[in-house]
Amino acid sequence: MIKVWLAKSVRSEEERAKTSFPPLEISLERAIEKFHLAREYWSSPLENPPRLQEDSILPADFHEYRYVILEVPQDTTSWKAGFYLIPEKVLQPKEACELMTQEGWRQK
Repeated sequence: MIKVWLAKSVRSEEERAKTSFPPLEISLERAIEKFHLAREYWSSPLENPPRLQEDSILPADFHEYRYVILEVPQDTTSWKAGFYLIPEKVLQPKEACELMTQEGWRQK
């Protein structure tokens, strides 16, 4: 199963922990169809999640979600395991949030 994360820019790991939202788990096929997952959006390996730092003086609570990240596990055939960052020009975080609401949040 592919995990779909919405992420905010944060100033610290402590903020990251507070602003995280449980991921939606969906099939690879659905991730490709709904969230436009593509191989060229690979960003980093599983052991090195993307670090999205913010220079703002405001805490992350004041920011909207800015990134759509999909986590592809090691056992997914023919796909490179890791984190895929979906460009905003392909799918806006607000649109992804609406899709996730339609799909229903599923916590691990």
